[in-house]
Amino acid sequence: MTQHDRQGWVIVGSVAATNFIVMGPSIGTIGIFFTPLIRQFGWSREQVSVMATAFLIAMGVVNPFVGWLLDRIAARVPMSIGAALAGAAFLLASRMNSLAALVFCYALAGVGVGASTILPGTIVAANWFSEQRALAIGITIAGAGLGGCVLPPLVSHLIATHGWRATMVCIGVPMFVAALPLILLIIRTRPQGETAEEKNTALSGLQLGPALRSTPFWMLVGMHLGFTIAFTGAYFHMVPFLIGVGYTAQSAAYIFGATAAVSLPGYLLLGSLADRFGAKPVLIGALITQAVGMLLLLSIGGHRFTAALLAIFVVSYGLTVGSGTALGAALVAQSLGLRSYGSLQGIIGLIATVGSGIGPIIAGHIYDSTASYTAAFELCAALMLTGAVFASLVYPAQGLGTTSPVAVHAPH
Repeated sequence: MTQHDRQGWVIVGSVAATNFIVMGPSIGTIGIFFTPLIRQFGWSREQVSVMATAFLIAMGVVNPFVGWLLDRIAARVPMSIGAALAGAAFLLASRMNSLAALVFCYALAGVGVGASTILPGTIVAANWFSEQRALAIGITIAGAGLGGCVLPPLVSHLIATHGWRATMVCIGVPMFVAALPLILLIIRTRPQGETAEEKNTALSGLQLGPALRSTPFWMLVGMHLGFTIAFTGAYFHMVPFLIGVGYTAQSAAYIFGATAAVSLPGYLLLGSLADRFGAKPVLIGALITQAVGMLLLLSIGGHRFTAALLAIFVVSYGLTVGSGTALGAALVAQSLGLRSYGSLQGIIGLIATVGSGIGPIIAGHIYDSTASYTAAFELCAALMLTGAVFASLVYPAQGLGTTSPVAVHAPH
């Protein structure tokens, strides 16, 4: 292993750790807070779902700006600001007593998480690796998956023993004391010396304007919309669903965490397969598998879910749960190139994340109207399959192999 590779993997590991500390306990535990908030304040499930929607929309809105910045400045600048902002948001949320105030705090957290986790992490990983790019991106996102594995049961326990307010403080503090040092001391946008060298040898791919007008770009947008709306619709309501069909809050959190635990080898497996066979076929198969997993989940409600079927659900859903994000990022690079990668990822992130904000509200509204999650999860499965159809229509854009003598590159 070369010095470049060793440094690259250390940086990828630091990005993964940042995702664990910042994204894992924020997006990964929103649904855990639904039930205690409903019990204390008497809000409906549709109302508390607005917290998740505000978080996702804020994260999406900030993505284009962050992507544009990352094509120009060092990644540690927006990442450090974002981590501090997310930590402050959870400390503020712990003191709030109204739905509007909590929604504001979660929107603030969404801005911070968007600036410090998935988008900058995928860009950093893509800059450091080419042959193992999908694997590197998968590892960075696996950090958030690990947070989703470890933290839901812990957060559920903390809420039960110390209350939701103290638990939010426990989420916010590590963002200051652990994530910030990692970002400032270790993470670098690209290898040292590469910026000067690449002024003469530009990255291949489409410029921003032609990329936005290309068919592959809009197929990627369609894939991300189908995936994220379906994912958030089921993800944020999984724990309330499990509680509703008879599981205790702690047991529901453990099942939820188990899917996240399986996602960790899933990111590595899917990334390795994508590097070998291409991101597109692996992504299509993963989205189809995830749709089947959502339909399997509904069997719990009818008490037909044996231990064997539970294992099938946890494995199939968990292995593919983050496929749209990780493999979608690799597919952007494969179909549109790296020349405007940060800006393109930011724009796709905005469209997809704003769209995904609809998911939790739709699922909550369907439940409030029907007293059941059946129609909601069936809709999510259909949207996931729609995402697979769009993924099948992505192809390398015309002009992908060309380079520009005036590409702009971010510092370290």
